[in-house]
Amino acid sequence: AVVSTQSTGQQLGLVTEEEMALIFGNTEQLIDVHQLIVNQLEGLQNQIGVYDNVAATITSWIPRLDCYVRYCSNQIYAKEVLDRVSQKPAVSDFLERCRASSFSRKLDLWSFLDTPRRRLPKYVLLIKNIMKMTLPTHGDKLGLQNSIDCLHKVLEKVDTATGQAKCEKYRKRLVFLQEKHDCQEVQAASLLLCDGPLKNKNGTKLHAMLFDTVFLLTRQLQKDKVYYQVYRQPIPVSEIEVEDLHEVRVGGSFKRTFTSGGEVSKNFFRVWTGESTGYQLSVQTGTKKQWIDSITNARKSLLKAAAAKQPPRSLAISSSVPETADTPTTPVQETPTPQYASPPVEFITPKPQRAVSRTDKKHSEIRSDDLENCAGLANVTPLRTTSPRLLLRTDENVKRLVVEEMPSPRLNKTSTV
Repeated sequence: AVVSTQSTGQQLGLVTEEEMALIFGNTEQLIDVHQLIVNQLEGLQNQIGVYDNVAATITSWIPRLDCYVRYCSNQIYAKEVLDRVSQKPAVSDFLERCRASSFSRKLDLWSFLDTPRRRLPKYVLLIKNIMKMTLPTHGDKLGLQNSIDCLHKVLEKVDTATGQAKCEKYRKRLVFLQEKHDCQEVQAASLLLCDGPLKNKNGTKLHAMLFDTVFLLTRQLQKDKVYYQVYRQPIPVSEIEVEDLHEVRVGGSFKRTFTSGGEVSKNFFRVWTGESTGYQLSVQTGTKKQWIDSITNARKSLLKAAAAKQPPRSLAISSSVPETADTPTTPVQETPTPQYASPPVEFITPKPQRAVSRTDKKHSEIRSDDLENCAGLANVTPLRTTSPRLLLRTDENVKRLVVEEMPSPRLNKTSTV
């Protein structure tokens, strides 16, 4: 039906070649790819009509499905072009005649053009059903699982390409009433994760867009093309919070989200950032979970990517491993020791009124037996003391370690190493 409509429309000169390419994309390539797998599977059928050892054939065929990447990403513009040319009387009459014909099964042209995109994920279910009918000892069991893994990779490519195409389209159609709305998160967006119609608590119809970097609420403006006016301040994905609402303020009072007919409505959720109250939004039935999951996963992915880019923190001081009898001793070339690495040991008797506070944030509290691990830093023998706890600190230039004993009625000395 699609090929017949395409060839007839082109012969009649109803649309230009550029419009024809945008509407139909690489449809012929999809037909050739599926005809190939049909011929290959027919060759594997035996005399009694049973197929055997199909995993290798399916696995080798799946990479050819990459043609869906181009086709599905082109769908973003195909629907818009088709709606525009359908406003011509000649094109509208031609499409209506095609829909009334027997070969179209009363379906319009877009129903056929959108079928490949909707059927591609069903191949996963088809292969899983084949696996259920395959014996565990059969050689195709593992091969079919590999086919499913390869098919998931193709689906990821299709989703990414479609999201990038949508992102490019919507960014070109954004209208900013205030300069602050055109923030850097909007400019850095490269992938559209989710979009669709929403309503605020006052019933205003909005079009929401969740990019990989920012969440936008817009209003549609109908001109020669559809544009989207940014409705409120964009919310960066790195700061966004989302909450499933069960109570909303309607008509100046709090009450359960009931409709006029008394049915319970569970279509409200709230998005906000920082200390702002955010926006209470309602969605169509069955899509609230999709919005909440998409927003949550988008923030997790962004924060995870940001954390991966940060360099690891380096420690200023590292403890040396004590040498034991089992550790082989190998000659090590001596290197010049910094001047402050082994300072002289100096014993100072502090004034009686001076005391070290346990709550001093500049001091790190350690146990007296852990002080032995610090001996290698200055190549000196750790101090022995009767006090149960010591305080270890460093000066501003990290040139010396000061071990201060906590006030004790029996001993009150400060040792500087």
